Amino acid sequence: SATQTTVSLSRFFSAASDRVSVAGLQVDSGLYEFVKSELCDGTGKSADQVFGSLSSLLDEFAPRNRELLEKRKSIQKTIDMWHLNNNVSEKPAEYQTFLREIGYLTNPPLSDVKVQTTNVDAEMAQIA
Repeated sequence: SATQTTVSLSRFFSAASDRVSVAGLQVDSGLYEFVKSELCDGTGKSADQVFGSLSSLLDEFAPRNRELLEKRKSIQKTIDMWHLNNNVSEKPAEYQTFLREIGYLTNPPLSDVKVQTTNVDAEMAQIA
């Protein structure tokens, strides 16, 4: 079985006002120091490069993430309204149809889909 390691980062976080400006981000100074002194140690990467990459990812994905969160909010409101007017235990088939109509449920994937991999790490192969 896989061994899990728990790491507490609380010792690296500072007061809310103790921030470092890096790559257009406001980063907790304790987190910045952790990334700089421990996370990047031996990687050949700097904390500025790590946060620069994070900033680029946020720029790329934040707009789509906002769209998806708004979609989720809209779907949840629709579901909430359905529950105010219906009882799932009395209408399970109707509820499932409703969820499909609003895009909450989709058809299951085809059962004949097969995935093959090569060069998988032995530990990962055992877990999967």
